[in-house]
Amino acid sequence: LKSSQGPKEWLDFFSLIGNAFSLIEETNPMQKYEDMNSDDIFELVKHESNRLQVIAQLESFSQVIANVETDRKQGSLHLIVLDIENNEVRIKTFSKTAIEQASLEYIKEESIITDTNKRQVVLVSSSSLDALRKAYPSYFLDTKEFINTLREIVDN
Repeated sequence: LKSSQGPKEWLDFFSLIGNAFSLIEETNPMQKYEDMNSDDIFELVKHESNRLQVIAQLESFSQVIANVETDRKQGSLHLIVLDIENNEVRIKTFSKTAIEQASLEYIKEESIITDTNKRQVVLVSSSSLDALRKAYPSYFLDTKEFINTLREIVDN
């Protein structure tokens, strides 16, 4: 998403929520939304947030962080499967020499993703959890403040 790549509906949501945050922070709105009033923007955020289940998904990502932090297996490859619908996280760790096996497991997990079997799957490499944290800092961001602000918008 940081590179403007990914599902259009999520790119649009983060553009919209960014504009809503600019209204809350009393900064200039994006040109894209300048014809909409704040009530319409907040209503659209509420609708899209519910449709995409944003809060549930972000809270699920927090579980990934907790599980990665407590994963004590030795290895440098981590296959992380986030099953949003069932609120489950599975982490399988592989040694550096098992890249082929890790890749096959990644492809297998990706192949079973459907509209009804929603998952996020990622295969990452790190020499340690500290290295993983440095290489993929966005995985370890605290989303609590974002979720709290989004809840304020959605609940009003």
